[in-house]
Amino acid sequence: MKTHSSHNTLETAGVLSSGAPPTKTRWMGLGLVFFMTFLCSIDRANFSVCTTTMMSDLHLTPVQMGMMISAFALAYATLQIPGALWVRRYGTRLTVAIAVSLWSFFTLYTGLATGFLSLIVARTFFGFGESPVFPAMNKYIFHWFPLKERAFANAIPHTGSVFSMVVAPPLIVWVLQLFGWRWVFYLCAGLGFLGSALWYCLTRNTPQEHPKVNEAELSCIEGGRNATVVKKSEKVPWRTFFKFRSFWFIGVSYFCAIYMQQYFTYWLPFYLQHQLHMSLKKMGFAASIPWICIFICTMLVGRFSDWLVRTHRPLIVARNCIVAGGFAAAAISMYISTFMTNPWVVVGLLSIALGFVGCCMAIPWAIASDIGGEYTGVISSWMNCWGQMGAAVMGTATAYIGTRYGWNNTLIALVVVASVGMVAAMMIRTERQLA
Repeated sequence: MKTHSSHNTLETAGVLSSGAPPTKTRWMGLGLVFFMTFLCSIDRANFSVCTTTMMSDLHLTPVQMGMMISAFALAYATLQIPGALWVRRYGTRLTVAIAVSLWSFFTLYTGLATGFLSLIVARTFFGFGESPVFPAMNKYIFHWFPLKERAFANAIPHTGSVFSMVVAPPLIVWVLQLFGWRWVFYLCAGLGFLGSALWYCLTRNTPQEHPKVNEAELSCIEGGRNATVVKKSEKVPWRTFFKFRSFWFIGVSYFCAIYMQQYFTYWLPFYLQHQLHMSLKKMGFAASIPWICIFICTMLVGRFSDWLVRTHRPLIVARNCIVAGGFAAAAISMYISTFMTNPWVVVGLLSIALGFVGCCMAIPWAIASDIGGEYTGVISSWMNCWGQMGAAVMGTATAYIGTRYGWNNTLIALVVVASVGMVAAMMIRTERQLA
């Protein structure tokens, strides 16, 4: 068993004796991480924004649409751990390029769907394609960023994801109205193929492999690593992991976070149109407002967590308390919204709620690095597998609750989920590595 303290992991190297300042290649790579997860989320936003139109055109019910959301999430969850093992063997460069190409192909196929069967096949294989991406990004960040920059760096994949939800709904509505829902998927597929090529050409698996990283930047990265993270064994110690409560509770916590976030991704546009009676144009604008809040919150929470680490606060404060507080604030906001009748007040409260959900999504990826070390990709894939199981349950459960008990009760379900997540977050021992 190994433990680590933030107090002895914050040393950074300055300019080396050669006088050359550190290059900034890791930040260019982080920009690509942002772009890739931006594309990833657009390919989910397009499905949610087009839901009502697709249901009408293909004669689908809300429960059938929920089943397709669940099919994507189950496929995504199924390949989380195999995808992480693929990343561990072949590296982030090749794995992400292949995964993005695969999901882009099935985004294109989604636009060609003619009914329930073809659409559920498209969404299932789309889930397979996306599954390795976030664990790969987490592994990439582990290799490229020291501990004191890691929470902010791990927030970037989520800011890319949520930023797409800010800009995508109005743009998708515009394309939808001009060209039809199928062209939404054709254009998104083209962007995905472009992103795959850029990732493969511009990134490398580790700083040591990149020709544009100088010794000063490499020293900055290596000098700020956890002292106990370098492991050469190819065998993953699953039995050891299963013994620790942190391994289980990081999964439960992320199950709850993604259950909540995916509600906003897939069902918020439908909720706005059918519960709050918004027009398609108003919905396109209103659906983007919560994502502005989560974008801002996700950017800030990573910086705040890193500041707490740099000022020698315990990791339970810098990580666990932020996640638990996010769950609590989100639950309160959603509960209050169920008593409101003004649509824009409801949108405002749900926007606050989703902003705090950002804390529950971004920080666990830093926790996965804290407790995972060289097994960061494996731990994050386990965590994300639980998250996508939450998304799978959410897709069908929300449709069932909404159609049988009313759509306001879908928000009550989110409050219950947030309460479970809050408890789980405090049960993770962030100061102790798993192996």
